[in-house]
Amino acid sequence: MIWVDDAKGTGMIVTNAHVVSHGTGKATITFPSGEQVDGQVVAVDKTKADLAIIAIPADKDTPRIGLAPDHP
Repeated sequence: MIWVDDAKGTGMIVTNAHVVSHGTGKATITFPSGEQVDGQVVAVDKTKADLAIIAIPADKDTPRIGLAPDHP
């Protein structure tokens, strides 16, 4: 899952912590298209949630999830 902050040009990938074996540092992300980008592991929870967050550079062509609009 990827969400992107277009104003900052960054994307955040949420993945499972067990796929980020080293826990912190750099990670190479390969998209289904075969494109690769270098990312930075910014958070890991290996306890109960098994989640990790990886920051990547992003632009308008970066694959992303669609979020529903905020409704009051």
